[in-house]
Amino acid sequence: MSTAIYYFSATGNSLVVAKDLAQALGDTKRYGASAVIRPAVSAQGIMQQRDIN
Repeated sequence: MSTAIYYFSATGNSLVVAKDLAQALGDTKRYGASAVIRPAVSAQGIMQQRDIN
């Protein structure tokens, strides 16, 4: 069974924890919140790229 870890890391601390957890658990995929949230928001038409900057 595969595990998914979703994290937000502004400073990198959560990324380190997510990497450590993924390594300890094995068969795990990591997803940064900005990579998951931004496309979903744009797809729904709530925000356009120009509105984010």
